[in-house]
Amino acid sequence: MPKYLVFGKYAPEALQAVRKAGYTSRLPQMRSVYESVGGRLEWVLFLDHGEWDFVGLAEATGDGAFAVGSMASASGVLTRSTAYEVRTADEMDVIISRAIDYTPPGGS
Repeated sequence: MPKYLVFGKYAPEALQAVRKAGYTSRLPQMRSVYESVGGRLEWVLFLDHGEWDFVGLAEATGDGAFAVGSMASASGVLTRSTAYEVRTADEMDVIISRAIDYTPPGGS
């Protein structure tokens, strides 16, 4: 199943609520949302300041990851989020070992 490195930035009101309830209060919900689409949240780390408020590693199908991202954006809880599909070194070696028939624009 594909893995995604997920980044999120809470809206100010949401961050205030997270701090009041405690960061650990969010972990069950974060896990549950990925489980609801047949995936799994492997880990999450919270950041105290900067561009992002949390980063996590999740497993999900492409449709599942899309659904989670869409729901998070529509909820208004996050001001922004992004997810990058990631691969291990072994997986990357398999990918780059494939012969790809590609001609760039203007190529012969």
